[in-house]
Amino acid sequence: MELIQESIIHNIFQSSPNPYNDFLNYFLSIQIPILETRLAISQTIYRARYSEPDTSLNEYSEYIYPPSNNSFSRIGKPGDIWFYGSDDYKTCIAEMLLFWYNSFELGSSIKVSFGLWQIRQPVNVLVIPDLELKNEIAKAMKLNERYSEIDRKFWNFISPYFYESTKTNPNIYKLTSALISSLIFRSELTDNKIDGIAYPSVQHREKTNVALRPSIIDNHQLVFKKAVDMIFNKHKILNTSGLPNYFGPSDEREGTLNRKTQKIEWL
Repeated sequence: MELIQESIIHNIFQSSPNPYNDFLNYFLSIQIPILETRLAISQTIYRARYSEPDTSLNEYSEYIYPPSNNSFSRIGKPGDIWFYGSDDYKTCIAEMLLFWYNSFELGSSIKVSFGLWQIRQPVNVLVIPDLELKNEIAKAMKLNERYSEIDRKFWNFISPYFYESTKTNPNIYKLTSALISSLIFRSELTDNKIDGIAYPSVQHREKTNVALRPSIIDNHQLVFKKAVDMIFNKHKILNTSGLPNYFGPSDEREGTLNRKTQKIEWL
């Protein structure tokens, strides 16, 4: 297989009428270095949702993976269903700030509801590496020592796309999801069971986001521990950078899952 040609990626962004398909076909035709790891047993994974302050997420189904998906995301194409989470609750909040910017007026309140999940059985993930070593997992795995010079060249070019926002590149998710599709396809050819993807947070590079298959929850590899919700307030005045300030959390409470009714019982 040939090595990646950066010019082809740039040309697809600039002129392709169907970027996802063209990215996917190209990634399937070239050499891609793959690295896997296993998430630690007992590790906590956080999944966050936001809502109006008078809305409570009381159904277990509101904390798991969505029932459907009609759009491109960082990891998946339309029709793909993933459970998105993070290894740090502050990172979950940081990831939502972009959505809060347009969804909530200055001076308003926002409720954030977390599901805290625990890894109980092995979970194998593909790693999108951060060769700048800002990410904690990248440092722990000593990623720079695991790759050849050619492999580092590939990821030094591709990894930054996973930190890019759709605000700066509307087609960025079509590249990242095509890459993931190609990696999963390769892993399935070798009967290698991959449960998800681990990649650095866009907003909090030191921390890691995960996208896990729904089967991880259905098979009890990842189990629900508890729910927590809290209130954040959006200040009425923008800061000197022209961005909102947020204060909180306040009014924090915990909830447990009633497994018979599949509802959250708040304490």
